[in-house]
Order: sequence, then C-alpha cells, then structure tokens
Amino acid sequence: MIQLPYENEVSDQLIRIIGISGEIIYSLEKFFSKEGNVEMVNNLASQLTILSVSDNTSNSIFSGKIVVFTGTFLTMKRKEAQEKTESLGAKVSSSVSQNTDFVIVGKDPGSKYQEAVKLGIKILTEEEWIKQSSI
Repeated sequence: MIQLPYENEVSDQLIRIIGISGEIIYSLEKFFSKEGNVEMVNNLASQLTILSVSDNTSNSIFSGKIVVFTGTFLTMKRKEAQEKTESLGAKVSSSVSQNTDFVIVGKDPGSKYQEAVKLGIKILTEEEWIKQSSI
C-alpha cells in the first residue's frame, strides 16, 4: 500500500460535502491506496486542461452566504433548490451553525429549524426563498 499525500484532514473535508458518506470516503481511500490507480489518475490529469472558474458576481442576497434547507419542498426537489441557490453564489450546508446565514424551510421542518430559531438565524419559507431568488 502506498502512502497517501494527506492525513485525516481530507476525509474531514469530504465528510462535510452533502452526499459524501463515510462509505464513499472509504471507497476513495481504497481506490487511491493502489499505486496503479494513482498513476492512472495522474496520467489522465496530465491530459486535462483545467479552466479557471470566474467568481460568482451575483447580486443575490444569497451570494457569499451559507444556506441550509430543511423540510419538504412543494415546488421542487431539495437537490434542485440547493443547486439553484449555489448558482446564486451561496454555499449550501447540511447543518445549522452560528456561521449559517439563512435557513430555508419547507413543509414539516425538523431540528434544523429549531436550531436556527435558537441561534437567531434568518429563516425564509419556500415561497420567500423563491421570491428572493427570482426563480
């Protein structure tokens, strides 16, 4: 087994990404622990031209903000709502903290809503979010 170029810090960063579970991280670590796979990825990467991404210059109230979604949404699936919010320059998080700027609530919100109220975070209903997003 080869030595990976990181410690647990990458695993900690990956686990914060919505949709990345411990099982996925384990699979990635297992894949990259084989030298042939690392060599293959490096060879592929050498063939790619990565273009820089321009910063989002959206004038949206969500630009540069951390947004959390909770509850069931009536107008679209949560993943679609998250993607639309990210396209407005927001960072979508899966958990509420003091750093959260907005919590968007759908039908039957759970503990994230209660945590947001406790922390005094700005709460928007699905309808308010749609209006503010100009969707």
